[in-house]
Amino acid sequence: MKKITITILILAGISSKVFSQPETIWQLLQNGDIIRWAYTDGDEFNGNSLDETKWLNSYSWGRNYAGTCYQEYMTDGQNFEFDNGVLKLVAKEEDIFARGVPYESDNFLLQDGQPNLRWWHYTSAMIFSKRRYKYGLFEIRFKLPEGKGLWPAFWLYGGNPNEEFDIFEYKGETPNQVHIDMHCPGSDCNGFGGWVTATGNFA
Repeated sequence: MKKITITILILAGISSKVFSQPETIWQLLQNGDIIRWAYTDGDEFNGNSLDETKWLNSYSWGRNYAGTCYQEYMTDGQNFEFDNGVLKLVAKEEDIFARGVPYESDNFLLQDGQPNLRWWHYTSAMIFSKRRYKYGLFEIRFKLPEGKGLWPAFWLYGGNPNEEFDIFEYKGETPNQVHIDMHCPGSDCNGFGGWVTATGNFA
């Protein structure tokens, strides 16, 4: 089994009138302005189960990305492990017969031309925030697995079709690289993104 280690921190911008926050970060902008950030949300995963007030355990629209190149089925919590403040998302090679998009019919064709109800040969896990933010500083502490075919990612979803901000996407066969990208409904994001190579190994 392949495991991904996750901790999510979410910091929201605050004014100078707010005090007694557990953690403060000061950010100096290029124009000389200073933003004060305080830790107001996030998750340290210290319990034994997912906090369902904060997280979904699949995409909000289904348990597979509409049948595209992704071959895994996001289970209903069976691929989580909690270990002393570490959430492990576990990928397994196993068969499951299920609908990729639960609100569509069994014979509805997904983007790959295959029926919605089918055999999936891999299971995996994800967390998808129930909360929405207009501004914020988003941070994750993570350890990634090695292995061909693995594609873990940390990204922000804008709420519109094809509106996505990829903090990183990662291919398990290149453990020293991550991909950054941004997707917009129009052409405003064209030309942004690429691979970033690290001196170390993300695994």
